[in-house]
Amino acid sequence: MSNKKIIRHQRDPWRFLLLLALCVGSFLCVSLVFAEQALPSESDDELSDDATEEMLLGRGESGYADLLKAIRVERKALVRREQNLVKNEKRLAEMKGEIAGLLESNQTLVDELRKAKLQTSEAQVRLAKIYGGMPAEEAAARLEKMDNNLAVTLLRHMKDKATGAILGQLPVEKAAELTVALTKPTAP
Repeated sequence: MSNKKIIRHQRDPWRFLLLLALCVGSFLCVSLVFAEQALPSESDDELSDDATEEMLLGRGESGYADLLKAIRVERKALVRREQNLVKNEKRLAEMKGEIAGLLESNQTLVDELRKAKLQTSEAQVRLAKIYGGMPAEEAAARLEKMDNNLAVTLLRHMKDKATGAILGQLPVEKAAELTVALTKPTAP
C-alpha cells in the first residue's frame, strides 16, 4: 500500500507540492501570530525592553532573539535619525532667520543706495546749473582742473548752448577728451 502512495505522488506531483505549500504557509502564519503576541503593542508603553526580551526569549526560540536584536538595532537607528532630523530642523529655522535678516539688510542697503544716487544726481544737476550760469571762460577754467568723469556728468546736465560755449573755452586736448566721453553711453 505504501508503494501505491509513492507511485500516486509521483503521478500527481502538483498535489504533493500544493499540500507541502499549505503546510509551510500554515506554519508561517502560526509563527507570525505568536510573534505578534510576543511583541508589545504601540499602546503598551509600560513594558520595558527587559520585559519584552524575557517574553520573547521565554518562548525558547532562537529566532526571537535575532528578531529582538534586529528590532533594537532598528530602534537605535530610528532614534539617531530622529535626533538628526531635530538638529536639522533647528539649523533650518536658524538659517531661515539668518536669511530673513540678510534680506532685510539687503533691502535697507538698496534703499540707501537709491537715496544716495538720487541725492548725488540732484547735487550734480544743481552744480551743472551753477556752472551753466557762469561765464564760459570761468566754467572752462574750473572744469579743466576737474576729474573727467565729473566734468562729463556736469556737461551732460547743462543745456547744449552752455556746454558748447564751455567746450569752446577749454584747451583743445581737454575739450577733445570730454567730447569723446560725452559720446559714450552713461552707466545706469
